[in-house]
Amino acid sequence: MTQLPFQERKTPWRAVLDLTTGCYPAFAWGGPLGNILPVFHFHDVSREALEPYLKYLKENGYQTVTSEAMSQWARDRIHPGRRSVVLCFDDAWASMWTVVTPLLEQYEMSAVTYVIPGRVADAPDSRDPAAWNAGEGDSLATWPEIKAMQASGRVDVQAHTLTHAKLFCSEQVVGFMTPETHLTTLGRPVLEFGSPPQVMEDNMLGAPLYLARSRMSDALAYVDTESARQACVEHVAANGGSECFKQAGWRQRLEETASRHPGRFESVEEREQSQLSELAEARDLLKRHLPGHTIRQICFPWGIAGQSAVELARRSGYETAVADRLWGRRCMWKKTDPYHIMRLKHSYIFALPGRGRKSLYPFARRS
Repeated sequence: MTQLPFQERKTPWRAVLDLTTGCYPAFAWGGPLGNILPVFHFHDVSREALEPYLKYLKENGYQTVTSEAMSQWARDRIHPGRRSVVLCFDDAWASMWTVVTPLLEQYEMSAVTYVIPGRVADAPDSRDPAAWNAGEGDSLATWPEIKAMQASGRVDVQAHTLTHAKLFCSEQVVGFMTPETHLTTLGRPVLEFGSPPQVMEDNMLGAPLYLARSRMSDALAYVDTESARQACVEHVAANGGSECFKQAGWRQRLEETASRHPGRFESVEEREQSQLSELAEARDLLKRHLPGHTIRQICFPWGIAGQSAVELARRSGYETAVADRLWGRRCMWKKTDPYHIMRLKHSYIFALPGRGRKSLYPFARRS
């Protein structure tokens, strides 16, 4: 069976490799901070989850810096100063506006948020943080909120590609959309690019699923799968909808249906053009919405960046990039590659030197 490359898998073995090859900074093991710049990442957060980290940083005299300082350290070797850290919030969820920005104001700190402009909705006005109910479902910050965050001086808006796309990259069917299938909001494979992109939906019962990888990987996308998807969805609808999956042999029948409608692999040229669009259009769209603001950094979704994507990021004018790689150090140091900045989970903030410092193991496994 086709599998993801080792570097792109979320596996405990990757953590073991990083731990045994010195990828983690000394402070993670109880050592000193040294002449590095730690970069921590968060996603969607609640006030209760985030505030203890900001309180710890404040009480122990840490300062927060953003993408400009990251660029100066990576490119010009100018360190931002003693006890500096970077706080990153991927995707710019609604909580970036309703939770993070008010807390940054309260603690007099700053952070970087990576926005997916092709998925951002417009709205007549910003939501009231005090009235926002986090249980209302997955939601990204809107354009008025992103503009207000940037204008606050506390949030540095940078790019997370245009659509944060994951694409099919194998002709081998690995599953089908069933009533039990659960795909995350940003983990749904993109079927057609646009603003917003067309993605796999829960109501596409019977649609074939193929191995999917980030658009920013070096994989060639498996495209033109619409006919197979439509044929499988129609088969399920004609055989009882969700009841179809209770019938013996349903998988074999769907596999046979899909096999009669093969797709194709894109060319290298098509891949590069698609990647360039994701990088350049993200930067241009953010600039249009945030005139006068410098978009200098790209954060690659899931930390995945193939050789092609890294080179295209350079050509697109990005000064730095957040990207994972094997053997890379999970901090910024004097030899950091500007296009392979690696980060630590936010739980490692409590490993920073200071009062109330915690040991590694109780929290290293938390997300």
